[in-house]
Amino acid sequence: MDGGNQEFPVGRRWPDCPGADEILGCGSKGDIRAWPGQASLCENASYAPLGLSHFPVAPKGFRPGLYSGAASRLGITICLPLVVRSFSSHTDSGGPHVLPKNVRNRASSAIFHGAIKPMGQTLTATIPPATDTRFFGHPRGLATLFFTEMWERYSYYGTRALLILYMTAATVHGGLGFSVVKAGSIYGFYTAMVYLLGMPGGWIADRIIGQRRAVLYGGILISVGNLCLASPSITAFYAGLALLMMGTGLLKPNVSTIVGQLYSPEDRRRDAAFSIFYMGINVGALVSPLICGWVGEKINWRLGFAVSALGMVAGLTQYLLSGSKLLGEAGLHPSSTGDLERDQRQKRSGSLVIAGFLFVIVVLAVLASRGVISITAETISNALGWVLIALAAAVFSWMI
Repeated sequence: MDGGNQEFPVGRRWPDCPGADEILGCGSKGDIRAWPGQASLCENASYAPLGLSHFPVAPKGFRPGLYSGAASRLGITICLPLVVRSFSSHTDSGGPHVLPKNVRNRASSAIFHGAIKPMGQTLTATIPPATDTRFFGHPRGLATLFFTEMWERYSYYGTRALLILYMTAATVHGGLGFSVVKAGSIYGFYTAMVYLLGMPGGWIADRIIGQRRAVLYGGILISVGNLCLASPSITAFYAGLALLMMGTGLLKPNVSTIVGQLYSPEDRRRDAAFSIFYMGINVGALVSPLICGWVGEKINWRLGFAVSALGMVAGLTQYLLSGSKLLGEAGLHPSSTGDLERDQRQKRSGSLVIAGFLFVIVVLAVLASRGVISITAETISNALGWVLIALAAAVFSWMI
């Protein structure tokens, strides 16, 4: 860069814009750069100006439009890497350079959801164009989500079809030999928690990891959980149910959210997209009890759970192979309030609550295993009813 423009290394406050290092972190050579002045200062084609009142020339990867944020209020130009998806830039020598993690995280948050965000215009890579009609008139990314949800529902309903029968079957027939009351309590607790955990699962995706990672991690937990059910160990059985509950809580609410993010608010195809998406749910729910139920009853209960796990593995495989190419930026980043400090506080407080909850669960499990306290399936099922009442009261009081 020439013309007397100054680059400020990491650890130094930018003298021409006090406080600028608190927005995105100090820039260093080859990373984030800041200069006082106009967009023309971002001459390097590897960088795009953000925080400006306008774009004289639209840089590659961005549409011209109005931008606002802390940088524009400070009257400076923030030059960020154009290849924001991989958060990489280039040094003056032309070699690749990856942004430091602390700078990369804050920069990505500011670009997509934070202090520097588009007003009336969006990043071109965020939403597939309306001309993308390769999947029944819809973006091909919808096909990825269709099959992901189809296989997840295949796995879920396949497991549900076997669960009560497996728990109540006599041990000589490969079952667990539970009473109907105990099996019903476990089944009721499992089905309730699968949907109840969608609330923290959605929050974790929105505030911490993004919907795409939530779907991936949820699918992995579901696959491992079903494989645990296929184990003859009773401990593995309970662990598998816990993994299934957590995995479904992560995947189920967030895969639907990504569907909506494939379309702009003005795109009339969105309603039809959800209709197509729910067809995948119905297909998975129809086929899985027939396949998994037959395998479990006629061959082996645990083999039925393994067949259910194969469905989720198939869904995860196609999600990983096609998601990065077809989904664009949909669901890739957590949302934000626009206040970076507030976002960080929310993440810390939410993480502490989740960690505290898991800690309590572990302590109760240890105490129960040593006989200090007695926890039965019936006790847990009854307690869940009071938990649901308390949660409903808290939600309604917050809404009022």
